[in-house]
Amino acid sequence: AGHVVIVGGTGKLGLEFCEHFARRGAREITLVNRSGETAAVTARLQTIRAATSTRIRVAACDLTDAAAVSTLATQVGAADLIV
Repeated sequence: AGHVVIVGGTGKLGLEFCEHFARRGAREITLVNRSGETAAVTARLQTIRAATSTRIRVAACDLTDAAAVSTLATQVGAADLIV
């Protein structure tokens, strides 16, 4: 897989999907939530990053804000991002 975007990515299920895709060779993963990265998320991501070569980032984005979604889509290179 190329670039995976996970909405709600820093929740328990989102982090499970992150690990799943990272272990299966995703080149890059963007985890999207409203508030960005927390200390607990950072700790979990360190474990995933140490076990894989996947580039993982957390992006704060309010999905009810069309301009914010458009900016996110540009940042992840997904002009047709649908949420």
